[in-house]
Amino acid sequence: MVKIADHSKQKISIPKSELIFLLIAAGLLAAGVVACFLVNPVLSTMSAEDSRIAVTYAKVLLMATLVIVLFLGWLIAFKKPKLEVTSMLIVLLVGILYIFAITPLSAPDEAHHYHSAYVFSNVILGKENIKKGDYQDFNYEGLQPHQNVASAYVRTAKDMFTPRIDEENVVDVLGPYAVRYPGSYIFPVIGLTIGRVLNMNTFWIYTLGRLTNLLGMVFCVYFAVKRAPKWKLVFLILALLPMNMQQVTGFNYDGVINSCCILFIASMLYSIYEKGRMKWWEYLWIFIPAALCGPVKGVYVLPLLGVLFIPKERFAKTWQKYAILVPILVAVLAFSAIGYFKWPYTATGANPAPLTEVVIGDEVVSQKYTFSMLFSDLPLFFRLIGNSILYMGPKWAAQMFGYKLSGMTLILWRPIIVGFFLLLLVALHSNRIQKESCPLSVGKRIAFLAIFFFIFMSPIILMLPAETFIGASTVMGVQGRYFTAALPVLFIPFYVKPLEIKKDITIPVVLAGVALAAGTVINIVLDTMGRAL
Repeated sequence: MVKIADHSKQKISIPKSELIFLLIAAGLLAAGVVACFLVNPVLSTMSAEDSRIAVTYAKVLLMATLVIVLFLGWLIAFKKPKLEVTSMLIVLLVGILYIFAITPLSAPDEAHHYHSAYVFSNVILGKENIKKGDYQDFNYEGLQPHQNVASAYVRTAKDMFTPRIDEENVVDVLGPYAVRYPGSYIFPVIGLTIGRVLNMNTFWIYTLGRLTNLLGMVFCVYFAVKRAPKWKLVFLILALLPMNMQQVTGFNYDGVINSCCILFIASMLYSIYEKGRMKWWEYLWIFIPAALCGPVKGVYVLPLLGVLFIPKERFAKTWQKYAILVPILVAVLAFSAIGYFKWPYTATGANPAPLTEVVIGDEVVSQKYTFSMLFSDLPLFFRLIGNSILYMGPKWAAQMFGYKLSGMTLILWRPIIVGFFLLLLVALHSNRIQKESCPLSVGKRIAFLAIFFFIFMSPIILMLPAETFIGASTVMGVQGRYFTAALPVLFIPFYVKPLEIKKDITIPVVLAGVALAAGTVINIVLDTMGRAL
């Protein structure tokens, strides 16, 4: 007799991790449907067709965001790739969402930076007149500088499938925008040039330039997380900050600075805490990113002082510890000199005219402060600096994380910014990944904080004669994004000891970072649809 097994009463068991993932997935999909309904279905200032295109574009972008979040969640929770691979994929996929969510020209001064990069692209392509560009490459119809607007979504959606319309008209190229160092746009120029060679339209040229700028950050984050002896999660979360993601997915030199700073600081920490004699390739990991970003903004040479904390035991002779700075500083000075004195491709006089007057109270002021005026009245100087830190400091801190994006006009939901801040603190103290303990002496903490302090103070002091009009109570023209690249040297000194948690919290921290990044993209899309021209 053959016995037939009775499965009618057998329970179906689902592993707890898979069940949690399925519940989260269902919740995210439900949230996606709700978010799609929140998109404004009628944009009165547009035609019916353009309104439909904008709404469809926004809904596709929202659903793409949720699909990417689910994919990353599944990958992180079940496949558990190495953290550096995970970091690379997260920054790449989230960055692509940013590229399509934040429209061309909307990032701070992006039009000028695009023009500057275009000049360098002309040099690469061997153009005879590098200050001229094809009319089609500067077709900004439907786009608005410093604004993320729904009409730009319409333009983007149409240009994805519209071939380039060749025009014989040639236009003047504005720029370089106060930048003469060719390395300032080393990442975005690659994509811009490829787009021009392939004869693409304005949108795709912009997109390829933004993509290669993002790939620069992807490369730097991968090796930063791989090389960092500790605080690996900090570098990933820093890369995902809304301000950082906007910078590396747009046309600007801040993207190059932020990417190189992350790699440089991680490499510096590697050399500080690694054992044995320094290898020649360790010098390169410090030298190359420092030499790239130093000439762009000289203040970012300051983190180089951290290499002085490399133990003397890592050098064959004591003098080599200090000599390591010499080739880096020489390279930075040489690149800066080439940019300012030998670079023949600047388009001087092409920049827009500076602001000549401002209204303060009921008075129209046309004269700015000068250093001679300020130093002759030191109490005024210190009062301006003190007021700026006291009253503007919290605003700059929020902007540093990305509270205001898209030319400082797109305001993010505050819990997102608070969430990133708290997540950084958790990431700083979740240290089950490092090989061994990496103690921080009081001297090192003070030195790192001093480095950040000097980076923080430099733009404030420089903006006094550059942007501040007589009668102003605070320094004008300073933006929080100027300090984002220096955040690693601000957070690391606050490390105390690992959190006393029995289980590894790496995966929850990474997933929380992905969730906050997705929330940022959704915030951007919904805000843009409510900001139709």
